Amino acid sequence: MPRFSSLRVRLLLPVLLAMGPLAALVLYATEERNREAELAAGREAAGLARMGAVSEARLIEGGRQLLATAAKVPTVLGGDRILSTLFLADLLRRNPRYLNFAMTEPDGRVVYSGARLPAGASCAGLPSLARAVATREFAVGEYRMDAETGSAALDFALPLLGKSGDVQRVMVARWRKLQGTFTR
Repeated sequence: MPRFSSLRVRLLLPVLLAMGPLAALVLYATEERNREAELAAGREAAGLARMGAVSEARLIEGGRQLLATAAKVPTVLGGDRILSTLFLADLLRRNPRYLNFAMTEPDGRVVYSGARLPAGASCAGLPSLARAVATREFAVGEYRMDAETGSAALDFALPLLGKSGDVQRVMVARWRKLQGTFTR
């Protein structure tokens, strides 16, 4: 007797044939749902990237404005080491997201600083300082881990130009990302 003639096979065959389209529909629906989830994840990632870019642009513009304003203060421009140090220390206290504000020579030697630095301290290794001196424009460094705080830090530098257009001094700031927070 052929194998397909048993009662069990005859009863099972219509059930299996009826379930085929249902199984195909489930597979299609699952694939469609996965495709929609991928698209949604892509949209969300793009939105987060836009938010990050806007946040970073605000941070950079805020840093530029803060340095430009501080650089115009007569105390800082006057060059009085004690008064300038006190001003920058107060500026630092009022802006806790910053690790330091400093006035440097174009070669990076620190003239005065809001944070206590060892004698002979230098900012010469900062890419933002070198870029600011070379371009004679506000410059932004790169995100780096700050050795002291262990948090991400970003440097800003604003060259102060003399009447002949040469860089007289450079105002430098180091911003830090507080742990577990986003910039606004």
